[in-house]
Amino acid sequence: MNKPLKTKICGITQYKDFILAEKLGADYFGFILYDQSPRYISLDKLKGMIGDLPIERCIFVDVMPSEEQLLSYQSIGCERFQVHIKERASNTLYEMYQRNVSSDQLWLAPQMEQLSAFDEALLPFAHSFLIDTYSKSQIGGTGFVGDWSGFSSLKARYSDKTWILAGGLNPVNVLEAISVSKTNFIDVNSGVESSPGIKDASAMTALFETLKTVVR
Repeated sequence: MNKPLKTKICGITQYKDFILAEKLGADYFGFILYDQSPRYISLDKLKGMIGDLPIERCIFVDVMPSEEQLLSYQSIGCERFQVHIKERASNTLYEMYQRNVSSDQLWLAPQMEQLSAFDEALLPFAHSFLIDTYSKSQIGGTGFVGDWSGFSSLKARYSDKTWILAGGLNPVNVLEAISVSKTNFIDVNSGVESSPGIKDASAMTALFETLKTVVR
């Protein structure tokens, strides 16, 4: 039996965009703490809104953060983390993440040019894995779709894990993406924006109207 579809709206920088995403039915909300991202939100700005957020449904995103960074995020109330890995890292780094964030609150997002090259050694460190479109120069938010069939293969091979599909998803292609990838968890970012970090109300509304045809 298929599981209900879950949706995360990522790259939120404005409180009003969170409010709309929640009203439309998003399950999770992503805030990017990586300062080289065009969708970066500073800790000071995040502090101003974090008390009004459903913290258990918020995902805080960074690229290979240090232990000091993780602890600083946790000090203001951040709990769930999506960690992007730019290159093959040592087990010491993964063990540090696991030590500070429980496996059910850690999403690992390894950067892979070929999904067939997924490193099975990562499996013990997290319960959830986010698969985004590969880019040599950018982490996430590229606007380009990825290997949906390859994602389906990963999901089938390691069915005890949660697999989250990201990369170029928008109101026009989301149904095809779900059909091909067999995903039951999507992460949408640039496909519902008017500019980086600024969500487009019409696009977000269109996305959730489209998703009404999918079991939720």
